Amino acid sequence: MSGVRRRVAISAARLSSVVSRALGRGGGTALPGLVAERLDPDLVREVIAQAALGTVLVSGTNGKTTTSLIVSEMVRAAGYDPLHNHAGSNLMRGIAATVVAESSLGGRLDSAERRLAVLELDEAALPAAAEAIAPRAIVLLNLFRDQLDRYGEVDIVADKWRAMVRSLPPTTILVLN
Repeated sequence: MSGVRRRVAISAARLSSVVSRALGRGGGTALPGLVAERLDPDLVREVIAQAALGTVLVSGTNGKTTTSLIVSEMVRAAGYDPLHNHAGSNLMRGIAATVVAESSLGGRLDSAERRLAVLELDEAALPAAAEAIAPRAIVLLNLFRDQLDRYGEVDIVADKWRAMVRSLPPTTILVLN
């Protein structure tokens, strides 16, 4: 990706975050990610790939925020620097916003050699994220019928997870509830 394009994407995303917050239109965690993804579709994949310790994806209907926070704090206690979407925006746009906030204007991840990405993901967003990010490990929590308005039957999400697991490289570690 062009260095200029990456700088424009990150700059525009950061500006959209400031404007969104200033106008009281949100916490600046969704719009910046949408802007960044639109201007630089490779941003998330390329920046997260810089995390030398890899990526852990955490997903499920319940417990993903707590679990990703615990894992992130364990990483910090071990002397490493987690890249964590702690704001809770758990769609790809939220991951993109986290990447924008944590990288330089040129898309360089500070202290990349000490980084482990610990990313909380919405149940339906997980398969696409796993394909884009190539995680070292995936933590699969539970699936419940509390989002029928968005996903229909829980079986639809379970089928997507099954297909995702089948497509993972054998080196990916799965932690299953």
